[in-house]
Amino acid sequence: MKTTTFAKLATQSAISTLPHRLSQFIYFQFQRRLGSLRPYNESPLPRFETAYKALQIYESKRSNKILSSTAFDLGSGWSLIIPLTFHLAGFKTVYTVDLYRLFSPEIWRESLMFFKSSNFDVNNFPLLCKRRFNRYLSSDFSSDKDIYSYLQESGINYIAPADASCLKVQSETIDLYFSNSTLEHINPQAIVPIMSESSRLLRQEGLAIHRIDYSDHLSHSDSSLSPIEFLKNDRRLYNFFSGNRFAYCNLLRYGDYIPLLRQSGLNIVDSLHEVDQCVLKELSESSLLGQYSKSLDKYDVNQLSVRCSWFVASARS
Repeated sequence: MKTTTFAKLATQSAISTLPHRLSQFIYFQFQRRLGSLRPYNESPLPRFETAYKALQIYESKRSNKILSSTAFDLGSGWSLIIPLTFHLAGFKTVYTVDLYRLFSPEIWRESLMFFKSSNFDVNNFPLLCKRRFNRYLSSDFSSDKDIYSYLQESGINYIAPADASCLKVQSETIDLYFSNSTLEHINPQAIVPIMSESSRLLRQEGLAIHRIDYSDHLSHSDSSLSPIEFLKNDRRLYNFFSGNRFAYCNLLRYGDYIPLLRQSGLNIVDSLHEVDQCVLKELSESSLLGQYSKSLDKYDVNQLSVRCSWFVASARS
């Protein structure tokens, strides 16, 4: 295990042992000073573009009018950019749910400054409602109360902490159920109950869209690490240090999610997966598969080389 990998995982593991509120505060400050949450270090654009792609998929497969629709975002995170994007596209109501209450008004304000100061052109995104976008840009978010008032007035319901497998949301009321880089952070045994709940929530014509990131997440902020760095580490050591709420990834691969979604009462109507050619070459030329054959022998190099996938599903009638 590389020194940088060990240091990051060991730090996250140590912070996770502290009392919940204290550990979350320290982890946030750690990320703000040294990690991906450093002020103005991370653009909101990737999350926005991912949410917008989900909107394009939704519109291409369903004739429902967004203006009268309800969206659901699983895994709110720190910024609420995804539920904001759904609101800006015209959704009447948006639920955004997370296991922990992570939302940061600081990061919300930084996102606003990005959209104000960058060359972002709303005309390049025809699914957005210009009136709503202009209202967002002109809003005064100087206090946290202003932000929460805006969320309430915009129909964005932030529900956290919450158990996504048991929600107080009426059945068959959701038109678009979306998750972005969330399912890979959930214990495999918990995925079916959460997805079963999504099946309950979806309208007959609704869609569940899930984007899953299979890469080593530490490589996102450290270019010296490979997207498959976790395959190079001793599995027991890796599991020991990553088995906490700040670092956990289930390491499931593309094919593992198909039966889990079907067991949940969802019908997969489309899927897309991207094979990383650089990873494919790295795997083909290395001894990784032989070194960890006991844990990886059910996967071929093509499955291990899938860096990202999209699943589109509907509730079974």
